[in-house]
Amino acid sequence: MTPNPASPAPPARRARRWWLAIPLFLVVSLALGLGIGRLMLGRIVRSRAANLGIELDFDSLELGLHEVAVSGATFALAGGSEIQGQAALLRFRLDGFSVVAAEAKDARLVLQGQVQSAAALVSTWPSGGAG
Repeated sequence: MTPNPASPAPPARRARRWWLAIPLFLVVSLALGLGIGRLMLGRIVRSRAANLGIELDFDSLELGLHEVAVSGATFALAGGSEIQGQAALLRFRLDGFSVVAAEAKDARLVLQGQVQSAAALVSTWPSGGAG
């Protein structure tokens, strides 16, 4: 008796397909979860910077054990465009969710306009942060 090509696969073959589908599902779920987590982390970093009075944008983000590093960063003091900057790398050391130190590499700071207005903006900028 010859097997019918239109007949369903034997149960053993179907079980093997499920065993292949489960790891594939887990890998895809993990990849999507990491991608969404990285997007959310970027939003959190921008939000924390805004709480400190800094408008921050960046190209990429890396999360370490007690630090966050952003590359290709542009930043400005919120509320005015007199003080702007760029940095190839900004590294923030963390204690929990609080920034305890910051380091900039290959940074450039630009002051535009009157020195008095830039000084007034810096003097009103929050020194301790709001969050």
